[in-house]
Amino acid sequence: MDELLAILFSMPTLPWTCLVIASVVYWLTVILGALEIDVLGGAEGKAMADVGHGHDVGDMGHAHDVSHDGIADGAAAKEGVLTLLLSTLKLRSVPVTISLSFLGLFGWIVSYVLAKHVGPLLPLPALATQTLIATVTFVVSLLATSAAVRPLAPLFTLRQGTKHRDLVGKVVRITTGRVDGKFGEGHLDDGAAGLQLQVRCADPDALARDDEALILGWDAKSESFEVEPMSAIDENAHKRKGSAKASGKRS
Repeated sequence: MDELLAILFSMPTLPWTCLVIASVVYWLTVILGALEIDVLGGAEGKAMADVGHGHDVGDMGHAHDVSHDGIADGAAAKEGVLTLLLSTLKLRSVPVTISLSFLGLFGWIVSYVLAKHVGPLLPLPALATQTLIATVTFVVSLLATSAAVRPLAPLFTLRQGTKHRDLVGKVVRITTGRVDGKFGEGHLDDGAAGLQLQVRCADPDALARDDEALILGWDAKSESFEVEPMSAIDENAHKRKGSAKASGKRS
């Protein structure tokens, strides 16, 4: 038992152990949410979460404003490579939480097996052995995750007969921590199992997890829906209503 814990909580297995623990905590939270158990104390807990999200997003937005063009270009290039990799391996065909859960589980198992049975046999320094095991584990886990999520992809696609334009005007609930021009997912309640949709928003600071957004259109190039925060739409409608009343009084 001591040997097991020593391997699981030391490099190179430690990051995978942390990812597995995070996945377990996440899915327990999802299960508790499905059972409508109010762990955070209702509205007060949600308000605290909202404040935390707002602070983090604000800081990220400010940091982005002062970034240099070279750094931004490099980040965009890396994101493009990552997006291509995820698409090639079909990891975007299911929600990111499912992909990460599978990746963490496979990485955890492979890393443990290699660290226990292969690492001691390698005539390499400790750092080189850890680096080699980490690299092999990551590659094997990516391929295994790709194979595991492919059969699940049909569960998260639009049902036959449902057209993208039919969803314009519907309201989705954001399920990712952020939504910007290249990343974001939302859940649409269709009265059945629901639909998990790829969503995009021009303003990276406008939406956070559990926010509601209105579907404005479908972008075939990015294969995602353009959305706008419901709060902004409601605010604009309120302003127009106030302007109409003011115009009526003047006339």
